[in-house]
Amino acid sequence: MKQKIIIVDLIGPTGHINWLNKLFSIIKNEFDIVFISYKSYCKHLLVENKITLSDKLLPTNSRVINLIKSFKALSKVKKIVRDYDKDIPVYIVGFENISYSIFGFKRRKTLLHLHNNLSLSNLSLFFLKITTINNSFVVFEKFMKTFLKDFNNSTYVLNHTLNFLPKDKNVSDDDFIFISSKVDDLIFIDPIIKFAEAKRLKIIFRSELKIDNSQTLISMPFFDNYKELLMNSKYVVIISPHDYRVGGVFYEAMLFNKKIILLGSKGLFINEMNKRYPYSFVRIQENSYIDLDVNKKNNDYSNFLLEHNDSAIINQFQEMINKIK
Repeated sequence: MKQKIIIVDLIGPTGHINWLNKLFSIIKNEFDIVFISYKSYCKHLLVENKITLSDKLLPTNSRVINLIKSFKALSKVKKIVRDYDKDIPVYIVGFENISYSIFGFKRRKTLLHLHNNLSLSNLSLFFLKITTINNSFVVFEKFMKTFLKDFNNSTYVLNHTLNFLPKDKNVSDDDFIFISSKVDDLIFIDPIIKFAEAKRLKIIFRSELKIDNSQTLISMPFFDNYKELLMNSKYVVIISPHDYRVGGVFYEAMLFNKKIILLGSKGLFINEMNKRYPYSFVRIQENSYIDLDVNKKNNDYSNFLLEHNDSAIINQFQEMINKIK
């Protein structure tokens, strides 16, 4: 018989959709999932048992209004959860630190998944730190546990899922560099432009800038074919200044075994990934570059797949759930 689990998203961001759908597909054979979130958000989630909250409670940009909405949303979630046995684990995959610390579960054993929760203000982190001990934290990367060592809460690692198929038959290495982050100033990407010109590559990037008569630069205000561009690029540029917030583009670039170029300031996350997969990063220097050893790059790729495949995820997930019982 499957073990029941209640999964809740109190934020409802589009960035969680692929990750959650993949996670559901991995755990559904072992767990009977009850998913609680906002009505419009639930439409995108591939899970059978959904309990919806009113879209009127979706977060806004106003902190005061959000506190009121969060109180109402959490009150409704608590009322729903009361109908289930107290031993059924609750896994909250999206929440706001301050409102949850005040209004969240106090006695029930609960898992809280940290996304950008550690990259917020000191006030927000203070409230996260006083979250009651019955709430355990979940992070995507082991190094993030270091930040939480002074917290009283237990912390578990659940590796990021592989949201696309790793062996997609349409993957290729076309003659272009892909930058998914928005570019507001060409000076910022000047090292990439010089690199592209030396390699006779084009650069496809997201920007409102108008580019005239360029043999190298192709700007787009948005991507409606993000996956295809990522899959077919020769190099992927990563801009990742965050310390305790992971980058989905990095995981997807690794998934398709792409060569990665770092640009701009580098946070702890991308520095840790550079240490773990050193042969996946191209090092660009003044008027020169060091390309990658193919065999060593493929070794990085194999290690990445082993750490993030479905078997690794379900093993981590089951271990995590067993420990909080």
